[in-house]
Amino acid sequence: MHYEERPPPSELEDVVRCTWFLRGGVAGEVQRVVPDGCPEIIVNRADPFACHDEGGTSVQPTTPLVGQIRSALLISPTGEVDLVGIRFRPEGLAAFLDDAVAQVTDQQVAVTDAFAALDAALRDAMVGSGGIEVTTRRVHTELMHHRRRRVSPLVRAAVDRIEAAAGHVRVEAVARDLDTTRRSLERRFRDDVGFGPKRFARIARFQSSVQALEAEPRRDRARLALALGFSDQAHFNREFRAHAGQTPSRWLAEDHRFSDCFTGSAH
Repeated sequence: MHYEERPPPSELEDVVRCTWFLRGGVAGEVQRVVPDGCPEIIVNRADPFACHDEGGTSVQPTTPLVGQIRSALLISPTGEVDLVGIRFRPEGLAAFLDDAVAQVTDQQVAVTDAFAALDAALRDAMVGSGGIEVTTRRVHTELMHHRRRRVSPLVRAAVDRIEAAAGHVRVEAVARDLDTTRRSLERRFRDDVGFGPKRFARIARFQSSVQALEAEPRRDRARLALALGFSDQAHFNREFRAHAGQTPSRWLAEDHRFSDCFTGSAH
């Protein structure tokens, strides 16, 4: 698999983390995609992906809008892989939607269901000559054209504080620092991010846990849990399983080189 990403232009830095490209072929391998707090739009230029859940297997939309997820997704390519993805900031998708982002939380919906004009524009941006750099410029141009509003400075500041603390910060403290009430922050945060700041902090802690676990896989798990701010190893294991759908030990036993690209964990 070959993965590359490109940063957004200054006009989109407040809403987009990166545009990424993934090519290769690993048909049949089921991959676990875990929460990272960032919604995405993906344009599939090759064979479809299969989605697996308790209800069985379904085909992922050709251009899916993947909202915030609170637990792991299971997907698998069915053949050749050629994807272009837009990874938004946690609150960035709100700049392109008229409705609250919470409506697509834990959902993979066709982009046409949310904004058909952007879907057509993105597909047009993939057509024609030119490599990654040309495609990236075209995608960014269309995003700037279809942007509907600015993101709340309050929500962006809250996201930055929670991420800077790797999730180890109380919502009350964030609200106080931003001179607002907890209730007001929770409402604005849920509208623009897709869930509340407490859930977002849990996901930030989980991502920090994944990075620490993979950096020191042989470290004593109880010591690691305490170093990450959990009350004990059992608390660490519960939180890890809630987001990854498996234990830390099982996570380490699996290969995540493919699915890490979807969450940015590969960087």
